[in-house]
Amino acid sequence: MEAELEAVVSTSYEGSVDAQGRWDGHGRVSFKSGATYDGAWRAGRMHGHGKFVFPDGISYEGEFQDNQLTGTGVYTWPSGAQYEGTVVRGQRQGRGRLSFTKSAAVYEGEWRDGLRHGQGVLYNNAQRTSYYRGQWLEDTKHGVGVMRYDNGDMYDGQWESDRKRGLGTMRWEGSRQQYAGEWDNNMPSGTGLHVWFSEQEASIPTHAQLLMHNRYYGHFKNGRRHGYGVLYYATGARYEGYWQGDLKQGQGCYVFENGEVWVGAFAQDRPVLAPGETFAPTSTGVQLQIDDLVEEEENPAASRRAIGNLLLCYNTELRMLYDKYCKRPSHQLPAKMPRLSFAVLTAQVWELANDCRLLSPALTLAGLDAMCATSRLMPERLRQFRAAEMPKVMDYLTPEQVRFWQHLATEHAPGGGHSPVADLSFRAFAEVLVRAAAARFAHLPSLERRLHQALTLHILHLVNKAKATLPSPPPPTPVLPPNIALEAAVAALAAVRPHLAKVFLAAAGAEPPPSKEQQAAAAAAPEARGGSAAAAGGPPEPVYGVTAPARALAAALEAAAAAGGRLAFPLSFKGALLQLLWNYVSRNAYGLVQRMSIEPGNSSDGSTGAGFRSAAESLTPEDEQELLFVMDQQLSWAEFLDGVWRIATDWAADVSDAASHAAVPLPERLGAVLGLEPEPEPEAPAAPGLGRARSPKSGAGGAFPGKAQSRKGGMGAGGGAGQEGGEGAGPGGGGGYGSALQSLGSGERPELAAGAAGDAAY
Repeated sequence: MEAELEAVVSTSYEGSVDAQGRWDGHGRVSFKSGATYDGAWRAGRMHGHGKFVFPDGISYEGEFQDNQLTGTGVYTWPSGAQYEGTVVRGQRQGRGRLSFTKSAAVYEGEWRDGLRHGQGVLYNNAQRTSYYRGQWLEDTKHGVGVMRYDNGDMYDGQWESDRKRGLGTMRWEGSRQQYAGEWDNNMPSGTGLHVWFSEQEASIPTHAQLLMHNRYYGHFKNGRRHGYGVLYYATGARYEGYWQGDLKQGQGCYVFENGEVWVGAFAQDRPVLAPGETFAPTSTGVQLQIDDLVEEEENPAASRRAIGNLLLCYNTELRMLYDKYCKRPSHQLPAKMPRLSFAVLTAQVWELANDCRLLSPALTLAGLDAMCATSRLMPERLRQFRAAEMPKVMDYLTPEQVRFWQHLATEHAPGGGHSPVADLSFRAFAEVLVRAAAARFAHLPSLERRLHQALTLHILHLVNKAKATLPSPPPPTPVLPPNIALEAAVAALAAVRPHLAKVFLAAAGAEPPPSKEQQAAAAAAPEARGGSAAAAGGPPEPVYGVTAPARALAAALEAAAAAGGRLAFPLSFKGALLQLLWNYVSRNAYGLVQRMSIEPGNSSDGSTGAGFRSAAESLTPEDEQELLFVMDQQLSWAEFLDGVWRIATDWAADVSDAASHAAVPLPERLGAVLGLEPEPEPEAPAAPGLGRARSPKSGAGGAFPGKAQSRKGGMGAGGGAGQEGGEGAGPGGGGGYGSALQSLGSGERPELAAGAAGDAAY
């Protein structure tokens, strides 16, 4: 401050001055306005650290630059409110924290020109359980943010001027409801998905208790269902048509639980019926869309009636089966997946097919996926109704409304043709069983006999042994390692999922999977909070839309395991191929076949010890020929995962030692199969006969337990160069490693017509 101005603006000054008489160093001044300053000065200007008290009692303590409140400091109001953060020319700018004494509210985040602006979080209570976390614009919630309320309700989506507007998801904990879609003025408006969750969501004992678990996907106006939409009832029934003020109003199509269809007008939520007309299904049996199956029968009408009667005869058992598998856990399902309904999912149908030993070369999981998609197709009358009501031009619709109509067109295969989370109503479930029986027992003369064979021999023993034909098939060989919790398996799988997806998509000839950055960007996009994303179970995953040949997958796994060199036993091409096609080799269709065995034998170095034999090494010539002809079978992502798990279960641990299974963690098993580098651990002295040094904790530092054991006749990718390869592979003795199949382990391609090894490189 200039010396001639000091007396004009100030009443007193206590402190040091420079040679020109200007305040310099540390000093305290009182201004005529009533303000005071106590702090550092430089050449007559406030500069450095100091405290400024305004006439109204507001104080600032912090950094000053050239007479400006600029830097890091603390504002304190007479009420006790306090701001701590960066300040530019007296205004809150950058990052800072604002708290109050009379309120538990606290804001931590970005500021601009004294206003909340940018990214920040506002806590509304001392426990910090109620908050808004997201974007701000000039002191208002604006952009994408998450609001959690005191009662546990939560909104995650877009905001505009402190109001919900755009795409967002709201969860009401008290009433157990959720809405995902478009908002306007704090109310659902536009297109969205509204779900009513069951009160007993955690443990549903019977299908009858699911009646309150319904969902509506369609148009809203001012928070009410208004316009075209679909109400899915938990029983499997659905209404598709027009709404007004939450009531069915106008033309609509009602599909009953058994698949029958009623089309007509609705008024005040009720159907407009003609005299003598009833609004109810005309029969008690399910209506199956199996024209393609019965048209091959000698008498299609009689065959359809016979199938209906057979399903009606076992209706109680089939509903018990449906209820049982609605709750069936599966390692194919994502962890903590939100359930929009408690209908049985495709992954649970896979588990059923595996549990009852229905899978065979004639019925693969990929084929089962196609049957599920076909069974979910809409009835013909509903298709005609929708085609007449669907907008012919969608240029005037919002992107979310366009996605709504696109979802309806592809709802029979949501998320891809091989998605594990697509659900099936009881009617669709019954149709899948009929289609699976037709494919599995195609050698039987009639569709009725095929279904009867599937039900009585394979399926009914799961719920009612009294109606099953004995003996029932033995239980399948478990895919997962023994004594492993399903949650641990899902978590281990998630850790290596990106690498598995890269291997699978490369073998399928598809584009590589999205990177972590791309996935994060997709999850942060506004459309991820819309009804279409919620209805599809999340962003689409490319692995669910393609299949890959077993040959390419086996070669990729053999190469990966050989490159890593961490498996307990070398993995050959034939071994990998058999595990991928395990359910599709005739000898595994019945009987409990052990995938691995330890038997006496000579090790490769000439010493006597335990010899290792896999199921692949005990194939008969007929088995090998069958495997040769199905090696180009197209496999889905689920079949690929099952094959990887079988290899991880048996090749990554000593199957003769139960403790070995517990000693090798699941992530280590999968990492060894994929040739991934282990986490670095302290080197331990190499033990005799174990090859590389191994950490005492686990096999992460090198080879897994049992690495030194020899494989009888083992010519594999992990070390077959110095091993013998001329012994017979099975009881027949003639299917040894000189066969065309075994030649694939060295990279050669078989000529299927000749059944012998060719010269073309794989």
